[in-house]
Amino acid sequence: MAYWQIQGGQRDISTVAASGGDPVSVTNDPHVDWNPVWSPDGHYLYFSSDRSGSMNLWRVRIDEQSGETRAALEPVTTPSPSSGFVSFSSDGRQLAYVQLARDWNVYKVGFDPSTEAIVGQPVPVTQGSRELAFPDVSPDGQWIAFTSRLKPEDVFTVKTDGTGLRQLTDDIFQDRTPRWSPDGKRIAFMSNRTGNWQVWTIKPDGSGLEQLTDAPGNGAAAPTWSPDGARLLGQPLRGARSFVIQVRQLEIGRTGSQTVAG
Repeated sequence: MAYWQIQGGQRDISTVAASGGDPVSVTNDPHVDWNPVWSPDGHYLYFSSDRSGSMNLWRVRIDEQSGETRAALEPVTTPSPSSGFVSFSSDGRQLAYVQLARDWNVYKVGFDPSTEAIVGQPVPVTQGSRELAFPDVSPDGQWIAFTSRLKPEDVFTVKTDGTGLRQLTDDIFQDRTPRWSPDGKRIAFMSNRTGNWQVWTIKPDGSGLEQLTDAPGNGAAAPTWSPDGARLLGQPLRGARSFVIQVRQLEIGRTGSQTVAG
């Protein structure tokens, strides 16, 4: 049997004998791998992966008896920005898949606080086929931080008029939920660059990348600043309580501690 799993922020594919036993890894890397499907002859395992940049189809020659791979991964490129849910014809000569095509961009719209009503129509701040998510406006209202939703998941900033696009991170890791500090000097975000999710910060010019948490278990996610910028709330993905990070203690002498909040 082939299956995919989530462990430490990674989505990887493994096989296990139908009678039980130890699993055998097919992939073990930061890429998102899922939807494994055996070819009808049992010689290949097909799956969806973003290892080429977009979510496309891949395959690997595999020993059906042991589950061990017998060759390097091969791309099975489809004319689609995102492919998944593979199904083979009974003779194994054709395969069907689902194509997902969508655009996610950052928009802005006028708002009248006195009437609590929207004014005018939404206007795009960003444009293009890259899926963008988790926007957060800087304290001075001049910049927006956001991340790309598909690989590579990196942190960006752009001026609210759509100019001055900056890419702050550029790697294979997943960076999400950027949040400006109250003084606008740093951006906190969650990243799996150490193997599981932790809170990191970076300066708006892309310098000073720094890990703030080393939380055990499921790590830390979705950082939220206190109004004075002295603390950050870290939230585990599941199964534990949120905790508060004393940011100013960390900045002075790098000896601060984490306090569990109820």
